[in-house]
Amino acid sequence: MDIGLNALRAPRPNFLAPVMEVEELLRGGGIDSDAREYHLRIADQICNDVVDVHGVGQAQLRYTSGNWYDYESRLMGLHLNRHDFVPTLVIASLVSGESRYRHKLVELFTYWKHNFSVTRLLACDKPIDVAIRLLNWLWCFHFLRPGTDLVDAALLRIVYAQVESIRVQLSPGGNHLVLEALALQVYGTLFADTDYGRKWLDVGSTNLARESERQVAVDGVHTEQSMFYHQLVSTHFLKAQLTASRNGMLVGDGFATRLAGMLEYIHQSMKPDLTHPMLGDGDQMLSDDREHWEAKVLLAARSVLLGRPLYRPFLACLNDTALWFLGLDANAVPSTSVEPASVAYPDTGLVVLRGHGHYLLFDAAPFGDPAYPHHGHADALSIELCLDGRSILMDLGGYAYRDDSLRRYFRGTRGHNTLVLDDTEQSETHGVFGYGRLARTHLVRQVVGGELEEIEGEHYGFRGITHRRQVFWRGTEQPYLVVADHLIGDGRHEVELLWHFSPELSVTVDEGPARVEGAAERVLVWSFGSTVSERVVACGVEGERPQGWVSLSSGSVVPAPVLSVRMHADLPTVVFTVIAPERTGLACEYDAEKGTLQLGGNVGERFVYDREGRVRTETVTPVAPGSGRLCTIT
Repeated sequence: MDIGLNALRAPRPNFLAPVMEVEELLRGGGIDSDAREYHLRIADQICNDVVDVHGVGQAQLRYTSGNWYDYESRLMGLHLNRHDFVPTLVIASLVSGESRYRHKLVELFTYWKHNFSVTRLLACDKPIDVAIRLLNWLWCFHFLRPGTDLVDAALLRIVYAQVESIRVQLSPGGNHLVLEALALQVYGTLFADTDYGRKWLDVGSTNLARESERQVAVDGVHTEQSMFYHQLVSTHFLKAQLTASRNGMLVGDGFATRLAGMLEYIHQSMKPDLTHPMLGDGDQMLSDDREHWEAKVLLAARSVLLGRPLYRPFLACLNDTALWFLGLDANAVPSTSVEPASVAYPDTGLVVLRGHGHYLLFDAAPFGDPAYPHHGHADALSIELCLDGRSILMDLGGYAYRDDSLRRYFRGTRGHNTLVLDDTEQSETHGVFGYGRLARTHLVRQVVGGELEEIEGEHYGFRGITHRRQVFWRGTEQPYLVVADHLIGDGRHEVELLWHFSPELSVTVDEGPARVEGAAERVLVWSFGSTVSERVVACGVEGERPQGWVSLSSGSVVPAPVLSVRMHADLPTVVFTVIAPERTGLACEYDAEKGTLQLGGNVGERFVYDREGRVRTETVTPVAPGSGRLCTIT
C-alpha cells in the first residue's frame, strides 16, 4: 500500500512539466495576465460549484448521487464526470498561491472518495470517460504533491478500480482507444514498481504503438480525415511521448517519427487567418474547453521537439499550455518570418498550396478511417481558399452529434465545395455517425512549387461516372484560381456545383461574374459550362433541406452564403470556375459552341482542354489588362 500511496504523493515524471521548472517560470512571469485572469475567473466559479460545459451550457454541481449522474441532460452529466475542471483549480492554486483552490480540491476528492461506487462506474462511465477523468486527476497528484488530506488508501483503491476498468473494457479502436491507452501508460508509469502498474504500462504502450502505426499515414495525417481529431490524437500521442522520454522509455518503433509528421502537418496546414481547415467532424477549436485549450501546445511542441522555428504569425495561436506541458514560456518559442511552403500529402490525398498570404487546400482524401469512418464527411475533391489572408471558400465544420437535418447537411456532399450529380451523394451518410457506400478517391498528380501550381484528383462515388477535378493555382501578388470539373460517363444529368463562402462575406449574382464582398477587396467568381442554366445564392435556409450555414463552434451554426451553379449536361462534360480578386484584372469569355474559355489580363498561361479529358497549360506572353487579347482554354 505504501508503494501505491507514494506513487500518487510523489509521482514519477509524466506529460506535465517538472514542478520546479514551472514554479521558476511562474516566478519570472511565465504566464501572461490574460491567461492568469482567465484561469482564476473560471476557478472562482468552480469554487461556487458552477461549471461551464462546452457545447452544453452552465451547470450547478449537485452533491446527490456519488458523482454527477443525475442530470436531466445525459451530455451534461457525461462531461461533468470527466472532471475537466480539476486542472483549472490546480492552475489557479499555482498562479495565485491562494489556499482556497486547494481546499476546494480536497472537498471534491473527499466527496468522490466517500461516494464512489464501482456499480455506477461500470453502469454509467465508458472507458474513455474514466481515462479523461484520471488524466485530469494527474494534475493534482503532480503539481500539488498532495498529503494525507487528499491521498489515502481509499483514493488509491478508487484509482486502481478505475484504471482496471479501462484495461478490461478497452475500446476496439479509433481515437477512444488512443486516449484509454494513454491513461494506462501514464498510470502504469506512476505505479511501475508494482505488478499491476507494469501490466498497465505494457498494455498501454503496446496499444499506443500499434494505433500510431494504424491511425497515422506515412505522411503524418490522421486517418479519420478530421482536423479536430487529428489535433486531439496528436495531443494524446504527444503526452505519451513526453511521459516515455522523461522516464527513459520508448513507446514503440517509429512512434516519435509519426508524431513528428502529425505536428508538422498541423503547422503546414494552418491558414493565414490562424485557423485550420474544418475537415470532417470538428470546429475551429477557438474555445477554451479542455480539448481545445490543450491542443494549443502542439505548435510549440513542434518547435521544441523537432527544432523547427514556428512561422512568426502563428505565435499568436500559442497559450500557456507550453508552460504546463513543456516547461516553456510561449514567448521563448523560436520563430521565423519565412512563410510555410506548398506541400503535398500523397499518402492521404491532401495538398496545401500557399504564397503571399494566399492559401488553398485540396482534399482528395478518403471519406474517413478505413475501420472507423464515423467522423468523415462526403467532401471528396473539396477545396478551401484564402486570399490576402482572409477565408473565402471554407469547409462548414462538423456542427453537432445530433440526428437532424443540419447534421445530414454538414456531413453530406451539398455541405462542401464540390459537385453534386442528379441530387445524389458521392458517399452515403445517415444518422449521427452512420455511413453506407463510400466514394473511392485518388490524388492523381500534383505539381507544387513555382508560380503556377497544379493538382488533379478523382472520385468514383457517382455510379458509373467519374468526377475529375483539376486545379490551377497562381499564389502570387496577382492570384487566381482555375478549377476544371470533368464528368466522365454518358447520358444526360443534372449537375450542381457548390461554393461555400465565409460567413462575413456576401455574394451577389447578376450579369457577369458573381461578386464577393467583405474580404480585403472584391473577389470575382466566373462559372462556365456548355449548359449553365442558373446561379443562385442561398444563406441561412432552414427546414429539411438546409443550406447556407457554417459551424465555427460545436453545437452552433451561423448563416453563410453558398453559390449554387446548376445545369443539365450531356456527358462527358467539363465545368470551369475562375476565382480572382478584382485587382488581378482578369477578363473571361466562354464560347459554348467551340467549348473554349479565354482568359485575358495579367495571365501568362494558355489552358488547353485536350481529347483525353484533361486541361494542360502552355506558357504565353502576358498581355496587358484591357487590351482585348486573350489566352484560351479549349
